[in-house]
Formats: sequence, structure tokens, C-alpha cells
Amino acid sequence: MDIYPDSCISQNVNYYISAEDTIAWPNTTLRKVTMSTGASTYAAAASHWDSATNAKLWSVKFKTNGATDIKVSSKLSSPTANPGPKYWKMQARLSSQDWIDIPNGTITIADDWTTGTAVELSLPTAFDNVTSSMFIRWIALTDSSISGTIVDTNGLVMIDDIIIKGTYTSDLNEQVQQETISIYPNPNTSGQLFFNTALHVKRVRIIDLQGKVMTDVRNIEGKRLDISQLLPGVYFVEIFGNQWNNSELSKLIVY
Repeated sequence: MDIYPDSCISQNVNYYISAEDTIAWPNTTLRKVTMSTGASTYAAAASHWDSATNAKLWSVKFKTNGATDIKVSSKLSSPTANPGPKYWKMQARLSSQDWIDIPNGTITIADDWTTGTAVELSLPTAFDNVTSSMFIRWIALTDSSISGTIVDTNGLVMIDDIIIKGTYTSDLNEQVQQETISIYPNPNTSGQLFFNTALHVKRVRIIDLQGKVMTDVRNIEGKRLDISQLLPGVYFVEIFGNQWNNSELSKLIVY
């Protein structure tokens, strides 16, 4: 990931990860987020984690469209060259409600992508069958760095592989989950985009970060699409397959 989701339901396409200062909550201040080498592709990175205890955090907003059994996974890391806070806590909240601790959500991070890993932590049942927005945050619990020093303004923390998933009970949503379509190569330098699926690709739309539709093609032949007209940048690929009306979104990086 970077700050935008790699793959998501359409309601989450414009949501992104943010680095926040919550000393004057709810009048929070957003800090600059950049891209860095991550656990898989790219990670979101931010500095200025000084004076962070119970005050500075990563945060993400999302919707689940009424799913149940919501689980969250993530990875946090910090480099020894610019060490950030060592101890963190994961919390969640529903829109307009208070933050609550996620069970087993206390995290210790290090200069790697394994120590600070959270794997499928379950949100409380109050988050089941919710259609409004919800939030997860990773809040710093200490000013002590991963190197045992006090974190200064250069302290850097990265977050990657945030995965939020749930269970749908309706036949339609189960069908959508089963009919998965992936794209490759991604990042793309070839000008040709391929679809990895046994299904017929009914329609493909490519959308830029401002919401402008760059390409809208129906009945893709050969499960391949010419994207040579796209300028370098980040896009969302909206894919419709077979007879279902819901779409699946994937992020595409073009170099």
C-alpha cells in the first residue's frame, strides 16, 4: 500500500491512511505522509513522532457495508537510523462514538516488518452489520524509541499491509467475494494490463485520483487492455465480471 487502498469496495476508494497529532482532539493536525519501501510494495511513512505518547497516531477510515466478523491486520516498522516510538496500541471506533481498545492490539515495533505485525485481530461485535463509517487507529504509547533513545523530530514510522476484511451473508455478496479478479503487471511499465480470472470481464473503468474516468471499456477481448495512453501516476481499476452488478476495485501504479 501507500496512502490509498490497493484493493477495496467502491465506498472506500477515496479513503486513505493519515498521520495525525491529536493533542487538541478533535481539532487534529495532519502530518505529511510519503511513500517508502514497505513489507510488500510501498508503505506509508511519516516523521515528527516526538512527544507522541497518547497523542500521535496513524488512522484510517473505512466502510464494510454491513459485514460481520470484522478483522484487521497491519505491519508497523521504524528504521534504526531515525528511530520512532517502540510501543503502540490499536483502537477502533464507530462514527460519532468513543475509541475502544482492540483486543490483543498492543504492538512492539522494530527495524523490520515482522516484529510490529498484527494478524487478523477481531473487532468487537458492535462493529457487525454496520453501514456507516468506522475508524481504526495505531496510537503511540511511548516517547522511547526502538533504539532506547527519546524520539526526536526525525523519528520515522512506516505502516503497510493494512488488511480489513469481514464476512457477508447475502448470496450476492458471497458471489462477489468468490468471483475475484486480479490485475498484472502492477506497477505497470508495459502499456498492457492483463486480468487474472476465469470469468468473462464485462466492463473495465480506469479512474484517476481526482475521480476522472480515463478509460471505460466493455466486453474486454482476451483479458487484456491497452493502457499505453495513461500518464505515469496512480489510478483505480474498476472491474465488472460476469452477471454481477457490483464492481471490484484495484489500485494501479503506472510508471
